[in-house]
Amino acid sequence: MNTIKVDKIIRSKRRTLALEIKKDATLIVRAPFFVSNKMIEKFILEKISWIEKKKDEMRKRNVRFNTYKKVLSIMIESLENIIRYSEYLEKKNVYPEYGKIQEYDRYSGDFKNVILGDWNNVNNKIPEFIENKLEHTTLWIDEYTTCIECYNFMRIVHDSYSWQLNGMITEYGYVCRKCIEKDINYLIEEYKNTNNKAIPDWSIELVKNEGYICLDDNENESCKIFENGWYEGQNDHPDDIIKSIEDNLGEHINNKYDYLFAINSVGQFDIHYSLFLKEL
Repeated sequence: MNTIKVDKIIRSKRRTLALEIKKDATLIVRAPFFVSNKMIEKFILEKISWIEKKKDEMRKRNVRFNTYKKVLSIMIESLENIIRYSEYLEKKNVYPEYGKIQEYDRYSGDFKNVILGDWNNVNNKIPEFIENKLEHTTLWIDEYTTCIECYNFMRIVHDSYSWQLNGMITEYGYVCRKCIEKDINYLIEEYKNTNNKAIPDWSIELVKNEGYICLDDNENESCKIFENGWYEGQNDHPDDIIKSIEDNLGEHINNKYDYLFAINSVGQFDIHYSLFLKEL
């Protein structure tokens, strides 16, 4: 038979011809004893379209099945490693925390899966396994905390001189930037009319949308920038700024304005900030 390969012919006392495509895409012909090979060949030619279709389906099925087997094997191996590594971490008194984090600028604001832990005394293969197999990022547990609103992680330790907190501190804990952006009044109520803390630079546009206007620099007709630091002349103090405004008003500032101090930039040895006012 030179048109299509028959892998096996099984003859028996049956009365009819039948075709069977096995899982490995082999073709089995079941035939009565009295049927000749020529009649079998003719039967196959009549069914050739069906045979080719079924063989193709079985081949594709086998490809998918082999892929699933490979994935399942990796998953089982990963699970075994997770159990083994978890036992190892427990012996090292390392108890990782699993969750999500949203880093701005560096990670474009996208959420990513992370595992926090103290990796100092841990074999390097553990973080490598977490990064490569589990596709989680390993971070240091003492540099992050949990947002009290959404329970995602947020960085609370600076990683550069210019770093600013992507969130805020309240008496109940930390709130992340994402939650604040959903309700800016959360931040305003925490920071307004206080001289000992200032909103971060990323929130300035948000408070401007709520009606806060930057105190003008009369000489340059622009937002007045105050400075405090180690360099000569950098001695602006929030208490003195508010007192100067009250002297000009002839009354307490809160009789006419709510105010917010805002950080514009942070350097190694100094800080630049501004004052935003909202008329009552």
